[in-house]
Amino acid sequence: METVPQQRKRATIREVAEVTGLSPAAVSYALRGIQTSEETQERVRRAAAELGYNVDRIARALASGRTGTVGLLFGSLEDLWQQLLGVGIGSALLARDHYALLVDAADDPDRQQLLACQLRDQRVDGLEHLHKLGHRRVGVLTPTQPSTPDRPADVHVTAEAERLGLDVSIISSPPALTAATEVAREVLSKTDRPTALFCFADSIAYGAYAAARDLSMRIPGEVSISGYDGHPMSALLTPALTTMDWNVDRIVRAAVRIVLAAIEGKAYRRRTVQPPHLRKRGSTGPPAARRPS
Repeated sequence: METVPQQRKRATIREVAEVTGLSPAAVSYALRGIQTSEETQERVRRAAAELGYNVDRIARALASGRTGTVGLLFGSLEDLWQQLLGVGIGSALLARDHYALLVDAADDPDRQQLLACQLRDQRVDGLEHLHKLGHRRVGVLTPTQPSTPDRPADVHVTAEAERLGLDVSIISSPPALTAATEVAREVLSKTDRPTALFCFADSIAYGAYAAARDLSMRIPGEVSISGYDGHPMSALLTPALTTMDWNVDRIVRAAVRIVLAAIEGKAYRRRTVQPPHLRKRGSTGPPAARRPS
């Protein structure tokens, strides 16, 4: 007759506290990534793993009235950069014993407001880069919808273009590849087409690449393309995409600190976030007329 192995008794938070020399409250804080140092949090997580301690989430929710779930609202998850950000924040929250619930707002205007602040603070480095290369007719492909109130990013681009003496046309483009390709193809098919495209998302720039290929146009020989996000895939394109590169890890850390502070009802001390920097790659160059023969 076979003997059924007895299940190991479930480890408790008090056992983790005894092993680490901390109080149960301190262990709880460390497992949630709050009020303790990163070194302490790592030591507690390691001890919990060795003991086989798992948080009883149902009991915690009943006791605290909180589920540990954080809702993340995204403008459009068809935008690859927003997908990357969601994965990063979700993983960081999970490491601190919280779950992320991602919600797609399908082109909510809030992303446009964020872009407007970035453009204002950076004086549109990508646009200045194209200007320095000699481009004077630039198409700006933006996820802004015609219905977006005030279209703030468009206002900043228009002002910057006027300052630089650029002839800029602003065109709405969804971030989805097929739709972005159609929009870019229409722009590049015009007789007075721009010599460069400045895309407000790398996802949109991928559509511009596809459109240029369909029209047998060389990049940057016949059209320069610049993106905005610094998605890892952008470096794999041929030629690699010039883009405004964010430090996603830094953004994720800042976002998680803000979220956890809000959950705990604590004040968050705002820190300066470094603006993205321009990664100059092979997708941008002087317009054809200015190239040496």
